[in-house]
Amino acid sequence: MKKLYVFLASSILSCVLSITAFAGEWKQDNSGWKYYNDNSYIENSWKEINGQWYYFNERGYMLSDTTTPDGYAVGKSGEWIQPKQDIINSSEKYSFDSDGLWVNKNKIPEGEYIYYPQIATKEPIVKGSSCIAGNFNYIKLYSDDIVKTGTYIPASKSVELDISHQGMFLVGKDIKAGTYNLKGVESDGSKLVIPTCIVYNSIPSKNDETAPQKNVSKDFSVGKWTRNTITVTDGQYIQLIDASADFVRP
Repeated sequence: MKKLYVFLASSILSCVLSITAFAGEWKQDNSGWKYYNDNSYIENSWKEINGQWYYFNERGYMLSDTTTPDGYAVGKSGEWIQPKQDIINSSEKYSFDSDGLWVNKNKIPEGEYIYYPQIATKEPIVKGSSCIAGNFNYIKLYSDDIVKTGTYIPASKSVELDISHQGMFLVGKDIKAGTYNLKGVESDGSKLVIPTCIVYNSIPSKNDETAPQKNVSKDFSVGKWTRNTITVTDGQYIQLIDASADFVRP
């Protein structure tokens, strides 16, 4: 009987150790966070951990507050930023689910929209426009526009955008007018990062390319290791690319 107890105790201990190893473990060094799982580090891939998705680069480090190589936004803690379900599930939306550009004629009514890309890219939302995709953006569409893949929600609809991350925001609706500190996103070395801030005097459209001096109030690169400030007034649109700000809601 004693031998049986010893055998059972050993078996239980073995199972516990196996479960612990299988569960994985976060490890941090001077360069960032890694995740050790199944006797190796996660590299060049996504990993779901405790219900959240994280991306790890070719060196095994978790990406944070940036866009992953496959075009998805991740937050300051590395978690994948998913589109708000109340927006994406809205009946007042127009979605193009295939890759490529679509001629807008008879597909989306002319008007002003909040655009959410199917895959985050640094390409114009509308052909002929200087307004690029990323996270949420505002854009004015015309019937003959050639529009990029993604979801379009009428700008008049009341939605709450994530002001803690990069994207485009309407001053007076999404954020308060005032002066804000800007900070560039730190690169992990896997891609070129050029933090940028653009302020539009009116909602962007394809007309911006022909008259950028009319609509673009300010366009500059944000210091990578230093902080800059920007002052915006009601009615302007501010776009952050690979950058963040200490925005405040109205």
